[in-house]
Amino acid sequence: MNFKPLGNNILAKRIKPRRLRSGPIILADADNARVNPKSQMAVVVAVGPGKHTTDGVRLEVGVNPGEQVMTKFYAGTDITLDGEEFVILKPEEIVAAVEV
Repeated sequence: MNFKPLGNNILAKRIKPRRLRSGPIILADADNARVNPKSQMAVVVAVGPGKHTTDGVRLEVGVNPGEQVMTKFYAGTDITLDGEEFVILKPEEIVAAVEV
């Protein structure tokens, strides 16, 4: 299925929380998963063209397909396409672009 977000919507695929260890210490998303079962990390799959201002100027979305992003807790709308789970986000629900 070909899915193209409209306006300033972003289609992303959540990354499952990883359990990181540094010796006997568990780091990062392991504790987060107990509070919020959804991961805050996602990979951008598709980006809409952006939204128009009242002056007719198009404002681009700040991310590109393939980028890894961090979202707010409980951000987005979960959807299923061809058996795979995705999330539709707004730019204001993304708090950071993460370089891996």
